[in-house]
Amino acid sequence: FSSLFRKLHGEKSMENDGEHFASTAWLLAPPYNCRSNGEVLGDFDVLSLCDTAAQWYADATEREQLKLEDKLQKFVKDYRRVVFLGVSMGGFAALSNSHLASSVLVFGPQTDLTISHLRPGFDPEHLSRLYENLRKNVRAAVSSGVQFQYHVGIEEHLAYARRLPLPRSSIFIHPIEGRIARLLERVGILWPLLVRTLAQEQRIARGAVPADSL
Repeated sequence: FSSLFRKLHGEKSMENDGEHFASTAWLLAPPYNCRSNGEVLGDFDVLSLCDTAAQWYADATEREQLKLEDKLQKFVKDYRRVVFLGVSMGGFAALSNSHLASSVLVFGPQTDLTISHLRPGFDPEHLSRLYENLRKNVRAAVSSGVQFQYHVGIEEHLAYARRLPLPRSSIFIHPIEGRIARLLERVGILWPLLVRTLAQEQRIARGAVPADSL
């Protein structure tokens, strides 16, 4: 783990790693723990990020410079298929970097930080730039064939979804209110959904099905 931490943050950052706003984990998912509705997953790597400073994985002059996009670009080039998954603030990060992925799954993400009731304490102009950057990268991702699943309940996040340049077929509206990922997990929907998506990505990576079959 320490070698991966150094690769992401540099040698100097190891001196005060408790001050870092991004935590990282690298693990191998065993196939025998990844079964659902007949789908069996092969091994895959997981990079887990947590922005504990609540700056929405974004850089700001007065805050930590995470340089997330630059770091992700270095990692994704080594993989045939890449899935970005995010909830709420993590969904904002997944959408903001969607042009680097093969597929993107988000659950109730914040998008327009200028109006969201949850947002980082940046000045209004910076929040507006972050939203426009998200829209730009989503537009580029759609143009390059990135597949999206935008899961949202019947609440304010639905209004955010409709303002993005996403195909309507990529927006999944659930008749619920609240923390959508947690609610979908409770009723047994979340895990099969994730396994089905990852299994399809693995089939594409093996060349078993075409990339436009998602």
